[in-house]
Amino acid sequence: MLTTPRNGCNIYLKEVVELGIGKRIVELRTYLKLTQDVFGEKLGVVRSTIAKYENGERTPKESTLKAIQREFNVNPAWLKHGIGEMFLKQDSSIDLMAKLLKNENKAAKTVFAALGKLDEKEWLVIQKIIDEIKNS
Repeated sequence: MLTTPRNGCNIYLKEVVELGIGKRIVELRTYLKLTQDVFGEKLGVVRSTIAKYENGERTPKESTLKAIQREFNVNPAWLKHGIGEMFLKQDSSIDLMAKLLKNENKAAKTVFAALGKLDEKEWLVIQKIIDEIKNS
């Protein structure tokens, strides 16, 4: 991927970023203990495409980068530029519920539908059960 010198540099900035993205995809996938097949399946791409991203032969499209960020809660600044932590802090229960519902989890949908019908008194009972689970 080396190119002719430009302004005294041997590599264009874009190429440095692309190589970095590939390296970070490897780092992410390895951290998550996923094969290229499984990682690609979660993103809707085949294993060979993931391999090309990782070795710098191909640059991920913006839509693929967004899918990586969304699917694995990855910090976009880290993925694109190596800045910050690998993962975004996820402290929002709304985000967790959205992820469960997005994955077509039938049990989660059933639970959330039932919880949505509870009145205040029933919520207190649920809270008591949760407190007992925490303390046991």
